[in-house]
Amino acid sequence: MITCDEIYKILKNPEKEKIKIEFKESEKLRSGEGQREIGHEIVALANRYGGKLLIGIKNDATFEGKGIFDDRGVDYKGIIDNICHNKISPIIEYDIKFLQCQDGDVIVVNNPRRK
Repeated sequence: MITCDEIYKILKNPEKEKIKIEFKESEKLRSGEGQREIGHEIVALANRYGGKLLIGIKNDATFEGKGIFDDRGVDYKGIIDNICHNKISPIIEYDIKFLQCQDGDVIVVNNPRRK
């Protein structure tokens, strides 16, 4: 699984987002339309080569900040689980990791390539 050091390397890369890396802001997890968009990205990653969705990173490759996932009562893992297992057919397997990096918090959704 990915570490904060690896995220910093990705963000310093001139290409940043590429075929196996996608950035999404945390607000996408809080709305139905945003969750649908995240679902599309997860499917796209799984159908190509597999890859990582980094939630908490803006499109300009900067961190949103610290504490962005501290909403009381919001189960972000549950939201991602619902997207991968109930909104996508066939279901998508994934690994999730929460990282507290120096410049901000990130949820990493690792999607292996779909067979």
